[in-house]
Amino acid sequence: MVPVGPLVQDPDYEENNLQEMEIIKWLDKKGKNSAVLVSFGSEYFLSREEMAEIADGLEKSEANFIWVVRFPNREEKIELKEKLPEGFVERISSMERGTVVEVWAPQARVLAHDAVGGFLDQPLKARLVEDVGIGIEARRKENGELVKEEIASVIKEVMKKKNGEKVRRKAREMSERVYKKERW
Repeated sequence: MVPVGPLVQDPDYEENNLQEMEIIKWLDKKGKNSAVLVSFGSEYFLSREEMAEIADGLEKSEANFIWVVRFPNREEKIELKEKLPEGFVERISSMERGTVVEVWAPQARVLAHDAVGGFLDQPLKARLVEDVGIGIEARRKENGELVKEEIASVIKEVMKKKNGEKVRRKAREMSERVYKKERW
């Protein structure tokens, strides 16, 4: 038996499907390879301080982005704007540079989502992604804290700078290989 998807219907399927369609429309307005997906998986929940550093880093990067945010307790409804820096959602929305979504996660394979790795296997995967050449790890302070300038720098490097072309090329090659293997 090989599981190929969820075995139980997602109770929020309709809402998530609509959200996914909105994101696809948003992406269609952007240039090819011009957006970053920021996701930390289903088991890592960012602290308020980490969210602030990531938000500031994303703004400073000047890149288009989709940021998937998860909260540990779904019973207690937390307004997204309460957790993010004041005015962040309004600024990125007015410039149509980014979108922050709660819980939703795309079904696409993302090879370098752990580039800021911080939990369980993520630091190891972040180093592996960098060693393989399909990503650049965002370095942290000695105490493990994120640094907004480092986040912005890494995103700019990979998305816009000439040095990032090697990473982009290798990531495309890896993506094509994975896609072909899955289609056997």
